[in-house]
Amino acid sequence: ALAQYQSGQGDIGNALKTLNRIEVAKRSPDVALLQQHLTIKNLEQDAKSSMQSGEKKAAINMLSKAEALGSGNEELTLGVAVTWAEIGEVKRGRALFEKVKVSHTSPSASWHLRYANFLAVINSDRELREELEIIAGMPNLSSAEKTALLELQESAAIRMADKQTSAGDAASAHQILAPFLKSNPDQVQLLLADARAYRTERQWQSALDIYRH
Repeated sequence: ALAQYQSGQGDIGNALKTLNRIEVAKRSPDVALLQQHLTIKNLEQDAKSSMQSGEKKAAINMLSKAEALGSGNEELTLGVAVTWAEIGEVKRGRALFEKVKVSHTSPSASWHLRYANFLAVINSDRELREELEIIAGMPNLSSAEKTALLELQESAAIRMADKQTSAGDAASAHQILAPFLKSNPDQVQLLLADARAYRTERQWQSALDIYRH
């Protein structure tokens, strides 16, 4: 319970220390899975930190360990695949997604959501739009999956709107954001993207009204 609490607070290092104090023979399957999950998360975080410090070789070594450790577990493997993209190793990330995909007759909603996340990381907007349409058409999505889909759709809309704003087409930016703001008028990132478009149009009062929202 303590390890779960620590991991929930983002304290992965201490959560692992807590789990390591449990004798191997006394670890339940749930404890073993949690330890595997946290070990991989820790390696992913360390890999990204190493990459930011310019230590690419160390980052690749850490993520290779994470990939091996997560082998056979779809959720963990797909998480590593996204992290490969985050450190710039896009081909390795795609290869992992394909590896999981061919093992299923029909990829799960989880696979599609993770793949959409991967496409967002690598800024592949056309592929991302197509993937989001596929997910939106999938039947029987769980509440969590619907929430994840909406977050991806909103993120994609913000990115596309910002591109239009940067290109001087603020009107298109507003149009892209409008349906999402209608259904979620208090979403801060959507509002800020809309404000950026107003600033481009020099509609200072409209932008200020959003910042005061």
